[in-house]
Amino acid sequence: YNPITDEYYNDFEINSNNDKGNDNIINDNDNYSTIQNSSSNISNNSIQNNNYVNDNSNGIIDQLRNILISRGSKCIFNFQRMLSIYDRNHSGQISPDDFTTIFQTYNLDFSSSDIQNIFQQFDTNQTGAINYDLLMNNLIGQMNERRRLSVQKVFDNFNKNEQGEVLLSEIKQKYNSGRHPEVVRGRKRREEEFGEFLDKLEIFREYNDNLKMSYSTTMNFNEFLRFYSEISMSIKDDNLFDNILYNCWNVNSGFEDRNINYYNNNSNNNNDRNYGINIRARTGKQIMNRRNMPY
Repeated sequence: YNPITDEYYNDFEINSNNDKGNDNIINDNDNYSTIQNSSSNISNNSIQNNNYVNDNSNGIIDQLRNILISRGSKCIFNFQRMLSIYDRNHSGQISPDDFTTIFQTYNLDFSSSDIQNIFQQFDTNQTGAINYDLLMNNLIGQMNERRRLSVQKVFDNFNKNEQGEVLLSEIKQKYNSGRHPEVVRGRKRREEEFGEFLDKLEIFREYNDNLKMSYSTTMNFNEFLRFYSEISMSIKDDNLFDNILYNCWNVNSGFEDRNINYYNNNSNNNNDRNYGINIRARTGKQIMNRRNMPY
């Protein structure tokens, strides 16, 4: 838990070893297994096209990625926004002084030589300015195939125009924060999760609009994939990523080995529904909330 950002950024793994009371019930008093390495879905082997560069900075990019992840799921978006703000002429580049200022503003504890090393690595055209979108590509990395297919499945459920684009208004309307695991487990309110999602989406839109020098009202698949690649950074477990993705978009995962049943009160607004949830993991154990009442 990060008290500064008020976010929980560790993921949890459910298995039979967590049932310390041996009562076939996993509750908040049981010892969940914390997943420490949140960046496991980033593979150096996947960096192989022109949108990426080989990391010759002695692991500084990995270090920067891990610091941003450790500060919460929204931190990478805020860092992205900062880069975009300093691109005053919408060129996709920022100066060495501005780049250093961003590190200082963000309290990123890197030496001047480290910052210069990163800058030179992404000054690909030797113009004395950093290509910050290339930097973001390397920080985010690429999703594994399973996650990419999950994102594709969700995107296919949207109504799209002839160009294969989805209205941002539809994305906002269909996002169901009430089924996010953090909300279900009582760690966040529905309104809080929905607000964070909208903030991330708006930052992402502003970033793309700044590069394109236009105002977007739609999102294509590549943009949707990039958006969820940023969210994916702070989620280690593939099962948890799928759980968040499919539940929040009301999409059937198609996984036969998961028995997840939702009981909702009558409501016409997805984000105002009060969901009771009865989740049985592969072990058949029921997840309970703090009051030992089933979700």
